[in-house]
Amino acid sequence: MMLICNWWSRPMNRRKGCMNTLKMFMRSLFGLIYFLFWSLLTNSANFPDDIKMINEIGHIGASHFLQVISTRLVSIGHTQEVSFEKEKKDAATIEKLTKFVNEKEQKVIELSSSLK
Repeated sequence: MMLICNWWSRPMNRRKGCMNTLKMFMRSLFGLIYFLFWSLLTNSANFPDDIKMINEIGHIGASHFLQVISTRLVSIGHTQEVSFEKEKKDAATIEKLTKFVNEKEQKVIELSSSLK
């Protein structure tokens, strides 16, 4: 970052220009990474069967298909959250019951020892 501009050594009225230079650098760097990602994705992820399916059913059909899949994924995620909450609730209930049983067993031991 020091190579781009030395922000602190500049007078206050010239710092804004330095920040603009930094922003332009970051935008161009992001653009380069974004471009490389999409070119890699285009070259590696375009399977002929997928392209054939999109050409047959059209872009609207492919969009509907993706909406159905995303809805199913959301449903699976929600089901997992619900089951995790249920497991936590069950674990808390088991812990309470175990504590209750241990207290009762302790009382039984105390009472049986007092009878002897």
